[in-house]
Amino acid sequence: MAPLTPRDTSDNIVIKPFKVLVTSFGAFRDYSENPSHLATKDLDGTTLESPPEPINLPPGVSAPSDPPTHDSPTSPPTPIHIKAVNLPVTYKAVLDALEDIYSPTSERYDLILHVGVGLPGGLKLEQRARRWGYNNNDAKGELAPMGKEGLRGYPGEKWDGLASSGPDGEEIRTVVQADKVIEFGRRNGVERLAKSEDAGVYLCEFIFFGSLASTKRVSQDAEEPETPVQFLHVPRIGQPYSLAELTKAIKLILWGIVNEGGLLSSAR
Repeated sequence: MAPLTPRDTSDNIVIKPFKVLVTSFGAFRDYSENPSHLATKDLDGTTLESPPEPINLPPGVSAPSDPPTHDSPTSPPTPIHIKAVNLPVTYKAVLDALEDIYSPTSERYDLILHVGVGLPGGLKLEQRARRWGYNNNDAKGELAPMGKEGLRGYPGEKWDGLASSGPDGEEIRTVVQADKVIEFGRRNGVERLAKSEDAGVYLCEFIFFGSLASTKRVSQDAEEPETPVQFLHVPRIGQPYSLAELTKAIKLILWGIVNEGGLLSSAR
């Protein structure tokens, strides 16, 4: 990607764009077109420089205007530049993508948002990802790598020591502050947005764990802050949001993470 030009505000404050990688998934099972891909593909190469348009508000009605929470009450918002990529629904494709994203020679991002299709009814900000338990075949009929005691997931020393003990074994939690993002999203029409503690133990959770673990390992090796990682589940188109509304919702979620208190100061 070509270098991004920092934005010069009217007060001559130069703001470096926040670089975000958004991944989605392709066709699988009865999804000839994956809603996660349909909702994110047009975001590739775009830059959000102001709060995105709200959804589901009556014509002529604006979203409530609250004081900004980014950095300081008087600082301008951080522009968000988005790169969007689509991945096959296979364990190998996910592992290959993680190697590429977190390679020392690859472009560095300030935030990574993984998107996949979930249950009808709304959008879910997943809070944790588990290392083991990936026992279902992917879109090519393949299984996740097998490790100790016959468990499938992320075997090998490469992945050791990165997760914490959770109720279902080893897990890693996101540092993104979901409550702040949900508050901002709901104020702007994304009413069906909530947290989730179960990402499904399939390819969605598989990439979430791998990404969370990879950013921890890279951070330890480079002695620098971790790149924040979030997984977002979107529903089928029309259940209840239209395609255009889903895309708007994703923009609002990104804005909420970057500019409305969704990141800890130590993660930015």
